Amino acid sequence: MNKLEVSIGLPTRNGEKSIKKSVESLLSQSFKDFELIISDNASLDHTEKICKRFAKRDKRIIYIRQKRNIGPDPYFMFVLKKAKGKYFMWAADDDWWDPNFISRLKKSLDQHLKYGVAMSSCVRIYENGEIRDKIKFSSKNSLTKLSHFKLFTKMIRGDPIHIFIYGLFRSNLLKKMTKRPFPKCMAADRVFMCQTALTARFYSLSDFLYFRRVYKRPVTERHTNSIGNEWANPRANAKYIMTLLKYLITSDTIPVYRKFWIIPIWLLLIWKHRNLLVYELFPKYNQFRKKIDVLIHKAVG
Repeated sequence: MNKLEVSIGLPTRNGEKSIKKSVESLLSQSFKDFELIISDNASLDHTEKICKRFAKRDKRIIYIRQKRNIGPDPYFMFVLKKAKGKYFMWAADDDWWDPNFISRLKKSLDQHLKYGVAMSSCVRIYENGEIRDKIKFSSKNSLTKLSHFKLFTKMIRGDPIHIFIYGLFRSNLLKKMTKRPFPKCMAADRVFMCQTALTARFYSLSDFLYFRRVYKRPVTERHTNSIGNEWANPRANAKYIMTLLKYLITSDTIPVYRKFWIIPIWLLLIWKHRNLLVYELFPKYNQFRKKIDVLIHKAVG
């Protein structure tokens, strides 16, 4: 019996408004040899009913309902652990994909064995249908020929290449990188993809095959009841920067010689955000500085 080629992990919670379009988009892929693992994180709406209806008509769907809200990171890991395919991709319950998304990315990885993850260009779209931006990996912005150092530098400075977390991975590579939990900080996906950049090569396609839903409301408002919401931490940026260093230095998948690149780039990140870090770490100093500024303003004015 041939090994399954592709596994898709779709974690969801209360996704009744969008999951139908997402699942239909995945089932319409031109590449057919995949399993779709849906982990329902104890949804309180009609998500279960919608998913069971899909699973009944398509045997490629494996629907699992969690008994309780286990939080976003565990249910991302859950679908990966269940995966049996040679390749794996995470799918968000409010995104959609061109019918050739999987086939094009799989072909790229089949033909280029040195690459660990492949991704297409992306259109990010607000809830009202307004396009936020287009992330195009054209010849000038292609990541295919970039070294690990350049990928890491682009990732850590905030370029939107962290969307590669929704690309197609080699399953064995991804499972090695996720032997430990996702980092506990805001922008955990970017920290994880910094590790990926120092571990594996990225193959990018210039065609727009991925359409990602984004929101104008901040994550702290949209997920007020999420378990482990690190975005609400008053020292969120400081924790992110410290977690980034620890997570990368202790990684088992990053070769030792590449770890020498981490600290110099990390120090530049601290310098870039120095004012914000001072504000978070020393709130009394900032209050004192504001009072001094008021006194100076009154004296001058």
